[in-house]
Amino acid sequence: DIVANSSSNEIYVLAQYGLFRAPLHDGENITELITIYQNAFFGSETFLSLDPIDEKLYWGTQQGIFRINTNGASYQTVIPIEFTNASYNIPHGIVLDHSIDRLIWAATTRMMQAHIDGSEIDALIAGIQQPKRIQIDAPSQKMYWVDRSRILRANVDGSHLEEIVSTNSQTSVVDLC
Repeated sequence: DIVANSSSNEIYVLAQYGLFRAPLHDGENITELITIYQNAFFGSETFLSLDPIDEKLYWGTQQGIFRINTNGASYQTVIPIEFTNASYNIPHGIVLDHSIDRLIWAATTRMMQAHIDGSEIDALIAGIQQPKRIQIDAPSQKMYWVDRSRILRANVDGSHLEEIVSTNSQTSVVDLC
């Protein structure tokens, strides 16, 4: 996965073996922020999220949700393996909402939430199918995500779930920007 930070003019790339930083203008001078061993992913799809306010990067694997400063310092486990080890809690997209001090992630059959420090973990929305690529529109306090063939939204408190776009079962919705 890849994210851009326009305020620092850098891109961050989460690859199979590490997390890397490079200048946005040319991609030269790549710096490895942290080495991540292949078995840390267990073949799962991972997603990178930038917190431009606290200058941190977040990502999730089957081992948990992690963060590191954009300069490579202060690597931390935010949500430990004990919680995300159950297949229905594996993160498939992570966003932060500082206005409500929440970390929200898409899990296999639900939307999960916790405080940004990783405390008070609970299900925000349950009974949904394979949500991924969550995004938040902070001014409207809405979150958007994709599943196999739909784009859905709800309020960031989990209320007012609605389908925005639905395609036929042969067409997959892949990403949101």
